[in-house]
Amino acid sequence: MSTSLYQCLIPALNLSNAHKVCEVACGTGNGVPILLNHLPSDAEIWASDISDEMIAKVNQRQLPRTHTAQASNDALPYEDNFFDRYVANLSLMLVPDASAMLREAYRVLAPGGTAIFSVWGREENSTALGYFEQACREVIGENFAKKRSNFYLNNAHETMRMATEVGFQNPHYFYAASPMGPIGIEESVQCYLDTPHLAGIKKQSEENYNRIVERLREIVTEMDRRNEILMFEGVVIVVNK
Repeated sequence: MSTSLYQCLIPALNLSNAHKVCEVACGTGNGVPILLNHLPSDAEIWASDISDEMIAKVNQRQLPRTHTAQASNDALPYEDNFFDRYVANLSLMLVPDASAMLREAYRVLAPGGTAIFSVWGREENSTALGYFEQACREVIGENFAKKRSNFYLNNAHETMRMATEVGFQNPHYFYAASPMGPIGIEESVQCYLDTPHLAGIKKQSEENYNRIVERLREIVTEMDRRNEILMFEGVVIVVNK
């Protein structure tokens, strides 16, 4: 899902004249080759992630013109005004303080530069993730409902307002959707079983895990009867400094 959304970010970044690109929360580095394919041959990428395990996986790929750093999104080890592009794919809604991350993005981006942020989109259109949260709310109940939903930044106008409050200008947005992949009940359920979200729940409670899996199977069965497939939607915010 994250890789398919990453492809949608490229046109808005106008990479043909970029030279220094910052990517935060890069994970295993799936987005770096996508960037390299669209950058000038002398451009470089600085990829960071809060997890040293993720950075180790990026380093194993031996990607050209790529520098790596273990760092949180709100405390980057770079100079002020260093980059002409900044990319944050599906991480702004995960950090404890989105405004702090936006301020740090503004700090490291040079005047005239472009920053792009993607977050989970509208829950009703992002069924792959919406169904998961629905099942968790129904099974876990109040304790899960108290948690901040990862959909909380899906109001594009509110997120753009947050970005302009820290100094960004010329905000624009668009929605991008893609299928989660599989067609069929068991194949769709298996996609959930492979996620770290369910793995974390399983560690906490085997009973809750089993009930959530059963509820997801029921939801997906109804979806399949409607001849639908699981979808993911992201909302993308593009701003300038």
